[in-house]
Amino acid sequence: MGRRATGDGRRETAYESHGEAAVPAELIAVLERNPWARAVFEALDRTDRCLTMLGLLRARTPRRRTAQVASTLAELRKRR
Repeated sequence: MGRRATGDGRRETAYESHGEAAVPAELIAVLERNPWARAVFEALDRTDRCLTMLGLLRARTPRRRTAQVASTLAELRKRR
C-alpha cells in the first residue's frame, strides 16, 4: 500500500494505531495475576504503555507471544 492507500483511507483501516491498540489478552491475564504489574502498567502514560506492549503487538507466533509476555513483565518489574 503506497500513496494511493494513504490518500483514499485504506491504510488507516488496515493498520490499527499502536497508540490506540487494545491490550492483548495474554497481557491482561498476566496483569490480573500480578497486582504490582497492573499498578505499574496503569501508571504509564499512553506512549509508555504502547512501547511496553509493542513487542507483544508485533509477535505473530504463540512461542514469540509467550516470550514477549515474559519480556513485558520484566520491563514492568524494572519500572517498579
